[in-house]
Amino acid sequence: AVVSTQSTGELNNVISKKAKQLNQPDSLLQKENSIPPNLNRVTGVEAETPGKAKKYKMNKQIIELVTKREEISVKKLKRKVLAAYMEYHPEKSAEEASLLFDKKINKIPEVVVVHGKVTLKQ
Repeated sequence: AVVSTQSTGELNNVISKKAKQLNQPDSLLQKENSIPPNLNRVTGVEAETPGKAKKYKMNKQIIELVTKREEISVKKLKRKVLAAYMEYHPEKSAEEASLLFDKKINKIPEVVVVHGKVTLKQ
């Protein structure tokens, strides 16, 4: 066993200094690793604000994906949208999410589904 000649007051002082250093990360590391609060990695999601729950905007993401690719198969679009939807609503079943997608895709006036392909309305 190691016997220290320092008093308990000195040990507490050293420990509290270390604790303060650990709680205050380097400002450069903090800037690199921090993400602005309004930046979302998955599209179609409103920014989270205090007091409000996250809300997934399926219509917005469908339109964005179709706009990006001009034409996409319903199967691919469904797979991408449902993957993002399930991240934000893990309590929902895949069947519920699929039914919701089918309902939404037919109600969006900006997109047209013809022969299994989704395109923007001209």
